[in-house]
Amino acid sequence: MTTLTHFSAGLVVGAIAQRYLPNSYLHGQTVYAISILASQLPDVNVFWKPLKTHHDDLTHYPIFWVGMSALTAIVEYVLHKTPTIGFIIFISTILHMFLDTFGWSIGLRWLAPFSMHEFSFTPLEKDKVDFDNRAKLQSLFRHISFKYEILVNLLFWCLFLALK
Repeated sequence: MTTLTHFSAGLVVGAIAQRYLPNSYLHGQTVYAISILASQLPDVNVFWKPLKTHHDDLTHYPIFWVGMSALTAIVEYVLHKTPTIGFIIFISTILHMFLDTFGWSIGLRWLAPFSMHEFSFTPLEKDKVDFDNRAKLQSLFRHISFKYEILVNLLFWCLFLALK
């Protein structure tokens, strides 16, 4: 999925955290900022990997984010007696990877590093994806996952407004 969809997912996670974690030491805009940032974290590797291979990196391994969110939750629990940020990182990054599996994707390695098999509900072939070629990029907009992208964004915005 795209940055916009991950942003929308981050807003929903923030709204859920605001509503269902009322005893948190974090409030208001801080929760939204953390959840939006966390929803983008797996894609930080686009700064050092080409876009079409960025799902092959550690930042797109679910086990990495399970470990990072658990470590954050433990430290946070010791300091504040509530694992709010750890919870937000876990939900946001796993949702990010679920969306990457479902959407405009070449696949995600859910079982990495134990298995390098890529899973995708709407697979694209890596060698045919060229984000630098305008004609190929336009054909991606006709792919079924682009329609999913629009639908998921609408769903997330409705959820966000309902939870707000």
